[in-house]
Amino acid sequence: MVSKLRIKIKSDVLVFLAIYIVGLWEALSFMVIRSDRLLEYSQYLAILDSGGAMLWNGANEKALVSSSLFATWLPAKIQLLTGVDPELLFKIFPCIFLALMPAFVYLISRKYFNKIDSLYPSALILGSFYFAYYPSFGRTSIGWGILAGLVWAIIQKRYVFATFFAIVLALSYYGASYYMLFVLGFTLISLLVLKIYNRYRQRITIEINGLKIVSITFAVLLVAVGYWYMIVNSLTATIAGNVVEKSLEVDIIPSPDEAVETTKSTDVNRNNVWNVKSRDGVTQSLLGMTFLSMSIPQRIEFIFSWLIIIIISLGLAKAFKRQQLSLTHRVLALAMYGAVVATIALPVLGATYGVSKSGFSGFVGYAPCYVIGCNLISSKMRINKHIIASTILIVYSLCVFGVMHSFFGIAK
Repeated sequence: MVSKLRIKIKSDVLVFLAIYIVGLWEALSFMVIRSDRLLEYSQYLAILDSGGAMLWNGANEKALVSSSLFATWLPAKIQLLTGVDPELLFKIFPCIFLALMPAFVYLISRKYFNKIDSLYPSALILGSFYFAYYPSFGRTSIGWGILAGLVWAIIQKRYVFATFFAIVLALSYYGASYYMLFVLGFTLISLLVLKIYNRYRQRITIEINGLKIVSITFAVLLVAVGYWYMIVNSLTATIAGNVVEKSLEVDIIPSPDEAVETTKSTDVNRNNVWNVKSRDGVTQSLLGMTFLSMSIPQRIEFIFSWLIIIIISLGLAKAFKRQQLSLTHRVLALAMYGAVVATIALPVLGATYGVSKSGFSGFVGYAPCYVIGCNLISSKMRINKHIIASTILIVYSLCVFGVMHSFFGIAK
């Protein structure tokens, strides 16, 4: 029995490393310093010039970048110690962390599925837009990798790892830290409510260890975030508040009929929850507002994106009905799913964190539901589950990587 367990652990470690290598290779193929990453690069160079000293920039846009130590200060210290080419190290460093995301999702899935089925959630991440085109996304990519490790530690009840990842997450990326505070807070409250409900109804089995590790991790992360972003970086919280305040004005993408009425565009309430046009461009595209103007490959990608969303939704629903995931995992996944819905429903959240970021972050929790959803469809349609799962992922990935576009002679 012990020897079989050791073989299982060793094989899982090998698959974990294999997925990590594939993810790292894919990430390193798309390294570009652009957009917000340019600000991180300037900070990184400034730290190198200062000999590795931490730089605090006061009340300006660089304060948030300075607080993300793993995106600027840590690679600078490594460069000073090793002498590696500064630009190359800066590009590679986030990819090292992002590649952990599909690898940890595999380990999470192995708690419930066999090796083959556990590969599908990882493949879902490897074939996604963010992983394909933004692997060197700086503090965001680093935060995603650490976030995956944190979720794995919580689900596997690894207290030391959970504490470690919670502290590291707070030092790496403020966006992922606040996101995880919401997820853990929701999970903690839900588990407490279920515990009270169970005391009277005796219908739900509450995982005492699950409640315990969620409580400890939430407390550690809350203290770490409060200390780092509100005490050490006192101005960071102020700037974060300013970002939220500015996001109250979301750009509206007018329809062709409304384009001529530019003088009246300011009359539209940009935070009207019921007005689809108050959302950001990505959310509008997700909701099909730009479907008619899409090319054929884009329409195929849109359709298969929604197929994946529907399958994950069905899988999450079945997981709750049949208890196919641990209770802690189910509630975590529900919280992450709810975060995506919130970014779609509330324009302010869509403008600050974004539906694409919240959706990709949530993969670490609800990607295993893709397997459950495919199993459900397979049982209803009597089609092999591997045909369903692999076909959808292959077509979706062909669209994401631009192969489908080349079939139609269109540039991605």
